[in-house]
Amino acid sequence: MYNHGVNIKEAPTTVPSNSSSNGGLHVVFGTAPVNRAINPYNITNKPTIVNSYADAVKLFGYSTDFKSYTIPEAVYAYFKMQSIAPLCIINVLDPTKHVKDYSKTIQVVNGECTIDDAEILADTITVKSGENTLTAETDYIVEFFDSKTIITFISDITGEVIVSGSCLDVSKVTDNDIIGGLDESTGKRTGLELIRNIYPEFGRYVSLFTVPGYSAKPTIASAMQMKTTEINGMFSCENIIDVDTSKATTYDKVESVKEDMAIVSEHSIAVWPKVKVNKYVLDYSVVLAAKILADDTENDDVPYLSPSNKIIDISALCDSEGNEIMVDKLIADELNSIGIVTAINMNDFRVWGNNTAAYPSVTDPKDRWISCRRFFTWNENRFASTYFSKLDMPISQRVIENIINEENQYCSSLVSNGYCTGARIELGSDNDILNGKISFIQHLSPYTPAETIVNTFMFDIDELMSVLGNEV
Repeated sequence: MYNHGVNIKEAPTTVPSNSSSNGGLHVVFGTAPVNRAINPYNITNKPTIVNSYADAVKLFGYSTDFKSYTIPEAVYAYFKMQSIAPLCIINVLDPTKHVKDYSKTIQVVNGECTIDDAEILADTITVKSGENTLTAETDYIVEFFDSKTIITFISDITGEVIVSGSCLDVSKVTDNDIIGGLDESTGKRTGLELIRNIYPEFGRYVSLFTVPGYSAKPTIASAMQMKTTEINGMFSCENIIDVDTSKATTYDKVESVKEDMAIVSEHSIAVWPKVKVNKYVLDYSVVLAAKILADDTENDDVPYLSPSNKIIDISALCDSEGNEIMVDKLIADELNSIGIVTAINMNDFRVWGNNTAAYPSVTDPKDRWISCRRFFTWNENRFASTYFSKLDMPISQRVIENIINEENQYCSSLVSNGYCTGARIELGSDNDILNGKISFIQHLSPYTPAETIVNTFMFDIDELMSVLGNEV
């Protein structure tokens, strides 16, 4: 086409994509406002990997009522705060079970009525105008927004209408719904037990999981700690547990609450208190988890760094009601000494704490330091998944040498990239060839964190006198 003139075009806005991890999966268990999901009845107790905020909102719905719905706060932390993916989400709220009846007379204003006090399920809505029962999509349409539901009338409706239906009732979600189990009759798993479904379904092991809003309960915290080892008989992982701020209202109560909650696992990170991000109150567990994944992604998915002293984009520390809690370095150090990770404000808010929840009872470096524990767990999972294909092959010198050579080559790359000071594998002595057993010994030397830097300042009298001694 012949073109003579000024031509104007607009290009679509480029939205920054999420950074993506190829390491172990992060998993969040909790409750979602599924009445806003694209398919509310097909997203309960179903592990689902999401790679963007849009995917999460479409599949699970979204609400900024983080106190009621805990999955959205993880979605906010991973996709809004850190722009990091993927995240495996497991919703336990069942729209056929955790519901209550709703019925209310609402005034129609400008062809609309607003439901602002219920998470109503669209397919259950009945709207009556006088004696007439209206028809969805013919007489009205339903739209969900962050904190309200709006019914817009297509036909000419005025006055009052009676809206009824079923709405979600998060209060009916019990500890047992979170903990879950195995239904012997159907073979289906629910709740935390679904951690065993993730590797068979997605071919990726779990590296870390959180249960925001519920991990502060002792029964949940106990179940979480039991789910960190022997996953599928071969994997381990870490979790982050929130110490209950309703009981640990001040820092001096944290130790006793941690003890009452029996948070003692070397695979657990205990955090206190909650955090504020602008006007929102979030569980610290998901904010820290998202930050950990972001840091790992920047380092080839190798979890060798401690999360401590890393900047986090929060505005304050607080309790569950949003009341601010002041934690200075002296208080934070005291919390660190009892195996608690907290945060301090040193011009920027920073994660503060290197110890797993097992400290101070456990002082073995690989179980005390978060960075060392995660490095060991990651290497163990990586080895198990990498060499699974070698199982059941003939026990020959060639097979043994292949494993040793391949693994030592990889270990050398870890050292050369600065992820550890040393790593190697060798054939062990506990071999039983006739019974099909080969054993290896793997040596790992991850970096311990530089938790203390000491510099002693002295008044150097000799230096002073050398300059001024002859003049006074």
